[in-house]
Amino acid sequence: MEHSMRSPEYDAFGPWVYEVTSPDEVPPLFRDHPLDLASARLVLKVPRRIARRDANPAMNLYDHLLVVDATGLTVLSRRGETHSTRHVPPEQVAAVVDSVNLLDARLAVHLTTRDGAGVAGAGRPAGQNPVVAVRYNGASHDVVLGLVDQVRGLYRSGPVGSPRVEDEPTASASAHGSSRHQGLALDLADLGDQDVALVTAYRDLARREGVELLAAHPRTVVRPLGSGAGGAAAGLAHAAWPMTLHGAVVCRSEDELQLVHRREWWLRGRRPVHSIERTVLPLARVDEVTTGAHPRYADVTVVSVRLGETSLVLPVPAASRAATQLPEALRGRAA
Repeated sequence: MEHSMRSPEYDAFGPWVYEVTSPDEVPPLFRDHPLDLASARLVLKVPRRIARRDANPAMNLYDHLLVVDATGLTVLSRRGETHSTRHVPPEQVAAVVDSVNLLDARLAVHLTTRDGAGVAGAGRPAGQNPVVAVRYNGASHDVVLGLVDQVRGLYRSGPVGSPRVEDEPTASASAHGSSRHQGLALDLADLGDQDVALVTAYRDLARREGVELLAAHPRTVVRPLGSGAGGAAAGLAHAAWPMTLHGAVVCRSEDELQLVHRREWWLRGRRPVHSIERTVLPLARVDEVTTGAHPRYADVTVVSVRLGETSLVLPVPAASRAATQLPEALRGRAA
C-alpha cells in the first residue's frame, strides 16, 4: 500500500536520473546548498537504488545531486538525514571512468592536485586512488554521459561530443588510407563474437567524437608463469578454470586518451561478460608511464600510468599493438 502522503517528487520517483531545471525539482535534502541554476551547465539528481514499492514520500529519495558549472563538478551525497559536499575543480580531474553492466552503472572521477599537497578530504587506504564515485541505474546512462562530456569540456580546449557531419569520415576511416595507420579500421567481428559490444561502443564513440584508433585486441586466455614443482599444478588449475585478460580498444584525440574495455580486466572461469567501461585520461595530467612484464602471467605487459595522486594499471597482451601504442600515446608521442 502506498503511503498516504503524496508529492510530485514521490510521484515521479523511479530508477531514472533526472535533469534539474527549476528550484522545485531540487530534492529537499539538498536545498540548503547555494545552487545557482542560471549559471549551472548541467544539474542531475540521482535516485536511491531502491524499488518504488520500498519508497514513500517521507523519505529522502535521492542519493546525489551532481552540478557542473564553470568552477567544476560539485557532488552532493546523502548521508542519512544530511549530506556531504565535494567540489572538484577542472584542474583536479585526473581521469573519468564510466561503465555499465546491465542496469548497474557507475561513474568515477579520479582526482589529483598535481602539486603534492594531497587531495582535500582524501583519508583513503594506501594504494587507493582519490575518487568521487556515483552508482546509478544503467537505464539513465545516456543522461550521465552528458554530464561526463560537460566535465571533460571544463578541462579540454575544444568541444566534447559534438555531432559529426553525416558524410564526414571518422578518424579511423580516414586513418585507414595512411600508411602508418593501415589496417586500423575495426570491423564488428575483429575482436571475436564475444566482444562485438566493445566494437559497437568504440564505433559510437568515433561517430560522436572522431577519435583516432590506435590499437584493439581481443580477450586472451593467459597462462601462469611456471615456477618449481607448483607450476604443473597451477597449469592444470588454469586449464579447468582459465584466467582471461579481456579485450580493449585504445583511441585518442588531441588532448585525451580513451580506452573502451570491460569493467574487470581479469576474469576467472567462463562466465558471460556484459559490462562496457570507458576510461578517459587527459594527456596533460600524465606524470609518469612505466611498462613491465606481469609478475604472474606470461606474455602480458603491464602499462602503469601516474596522474598526480592517481595511478592506473592497464594490462594488455605483450604481442598486441596496444603494448607499444598505449605507452607511446600516454607519453605524448605520435602513434
